[in-house]
Amino acid sequence: MQRTPLRPGRTPALVVLLLGAVLTLAAAPSAQAAAAPTAAAASTCTVPNVYGLTSDAAVYQLRLAGFSFFNIVHDESDLTGTVYSVSPAVGSQVPCDSTIALRTAKCVVPDVHEWRIKPAMDMITARHLKPKVNGQGADWVMSQSPLGGTQVKCRSTVNLTPGPAGTDPR
Repeated sequence: MQRTPLRPGRTPALVVLLLGAVLTLAAAPSAQAAAAPTAAAASTCTVPNVYGLTSDAAVYQLRLAGFSFFNIVHDESDLTGTVYSVSPAVGSQVPCDSTIALRTAKCVVPDVHEWRIKPAMDMITARHLKPKVNGQGADWVMSQSPLGGTQVKCRSTVNLTPGPAGTDPR
């Protein structure tokens, strides 16, 4: 085998090729490691609180938070209700490409005046509202606020004042 002497300023092509491959492989892991946290942080969004908003306002807030996919279910045939359910839960950190499920309803306060406290609370809860009993001891609803028939934002509080049976504050 005959060897060709290297001339100054010339490097065999194989050495250049191997050196390039080694440098590329050595640099690749550090570039990926540096890019990984940025990519992960950019793809996670926090679900904002959209309870009580119309579906249009809720979608607007969700888009501002970085979400693009929505599934909206209206409990009534018209679309004037407000959001009472959000999934994934408000405050959750989820991938920004997640689908956010919203449920809306018209939330009308039921008239529970002169009902027993427990069934009144159950009825209010079933209407996507939060009952709050102001007082104790009596087993009947003497008054409520807001009044029955009032349309409110879903998940609003309905205040109940207990009293003895037959007490009518009107």
